Amino acid sequence: MTAERYVVLGVAQPRSPWFPAVAAWSTGGAAPVEFSKCLGIAEVEARLRAGQLTSAILCDLGVAGVDRDLVSLAQRHNAVVIAVSSAQYGGHSVAMGAHGELPSDFTTHDLLAMLQAVAAPVTDRIPASVASIVADRPPSSFEGELVAVCARGGAGASIVSMALTQGIAGGRDSWGSVALVDWTLNGDQATYHDSPDVIPATQELVEAHRHGCPQRSEGMSMLRCLPDRGYSLLLGLRQRRDWTTLTPTTVAATCDSLRRWFRWTIADVTAEFEGEAATGSFDVEDRHCLARTAVANASVTVAVGTPTLKGIRDLVRLIDDLVDGGCDPARVLPVINHAPRQRHLRSEITTALGTLGSTPAGTSPAFFGTKRTLESILRCSDPLPPSWCDPLASAVRGVFSEVGPLVGEQLPVAVGTATR
Repeated sequence: MTAERYVVLGVAQPRSPWFPAVAAWSTGGAAPVEFSKCLGIAEVEARLRAGQLTSAILCDLGVAGVDRDLVSLAQRHNAVVIAVSSAQYGGHSVAMGAHGELPSDFTTHDLLAMLQAVAAPVTDRIPASVASIVADRPPSSFEGELVAVCARGGAGASIVSMALTQGIAGGRDSWGSVALVDWTLNGDQATYHDSPDVIPATQELVEAHRHGCPQRSEGMSMLRCLPDRGYSLLLGLRQRRDWTTLTPTTVAATCDSLRRWFRWTIADVTAEFEGEAATGSFDVEDRHCLARTAVANASVTVAVGTPTLKGIRDLVRLIDDLVDGGCDPARVLPVINHAPRQRHLRSEITTALGTLGSTPAGTSPAFFGTKRTLESILRCSDPLPPSWCDPLASAVRGVFSEVGPLVGEQLPVAVGTATR
């Protein structure tokens, strides 16, 4: 065994000319490659999970299953994915995350040059630089801010996220730079915005990231434009069970694209963040991947509660769960929905949160009072009054000005721990 022996798994479409050519180079000694033909991506995944040492996976872009999940699985097993393009399939392998791309008529020299550039022989350790070669997204100098909004016990996170998004948008002139994303399991924003259609929605946008990164114009076509409110809306899941169609890697890529398309992205999420480490179940982790991804990438996380005995208890437990999961307490903003008007009652709530919860000393929650006309406004699908929205936007901007953007931070609930 030499240090220059590469173990390559191959999967191709029927009658692909390069497939038998690489096998001939391997058996004839024309290239230091041990090439194994696979019947499909399922066999490739089985070999990787069985612990077979692999340098690279050589695959046609048109083969079913060649997507971000395959790239993620290969990377976790110290392998790289090299895509073979064709006239019909090509040009999106880098956006998909593949480590390299070869033309369908590549030569022995082309294959060896690519392997030497991105892969490592099976007798060597994978160099640390290989992990940085994966291009999960096209290079961009712009990255917007993400705010996650969550609550437990029906505290009103969806209404708060609506008001917050409209307040940050600030009117019609800001349309196109702010988005409200419904990443809850119930998908209530379609009802609150009186949406006549439920397609396209989150499923379609996530699916568009399975094999690449769509352009902003294509992505914007999947969001509902609301110029009178100043923001765009991404509808949520049509059924609670639709989380089974999502994968953590494609959700992460979708979140990344939204941050590149919009200056501010407000994500309304379900306050459930348990993963495999806590439950021993990958299914539970996948069910919560929307919420986990949003919180892991949020510059500010808004935790909503009510001023009742149970409401304060739920809010304290929610904040503790966020902090235990890796959230910086300084990035968590408590919001009290249906807040009382009396100052002494608000002071008691602030004291209770500081005493019982994980919020830093001196942190004051934002208060969102009871809105008696809310139901009629929702029925008419009218924008919320600015007097409701601006205080929430000011509170979030205040937290953001203190803690700054989330740069170079990776929380334990991040998507990288949810893939397998």
